[in-house]
Amino acid sequence: MKAISDLRYLPGRKTTAMRRHTMGNAHVAEQTANKAMVRSYMLITTVPAADKLNVLTTGTYNASMEKRNGRWVITRWYIEVDAPLPMSPLPSNLPPGAVSYTPDARPECTKS
Repeated sequence: MKAISDLRYLPGRKTTAMRRHTMGNAHVAEQTANKAMVRSYMLITTVPAADKLNVLTTGTYNASMEKRNGRWVITRWYIEVDAPLPMSPLPSNLPPGAVSYTPDARPECTKS
């Protein structure tokens, strides 16, 4: 969403406390003619200074996809982390309903 990227990444804005999500190695784990499950490795970091990188956690991004009208559409997107993190604070001036947060209720994911 443009509002989030504008608040975090406008030139001149200090963003050293913002988390950076890096993804790579996309893998189609399952696929039929009309459905697919896709995974990608994830690395969440902060950069408190130009020569520092703090790794907060690793994990995977996961997407459920469906083919609709000849195009692949993401129907579900979720993250599985190797070490749980508290939710990042969202900018206070986002439009209502722009972002929703549903924490993972599995016992191993609710520990801080």
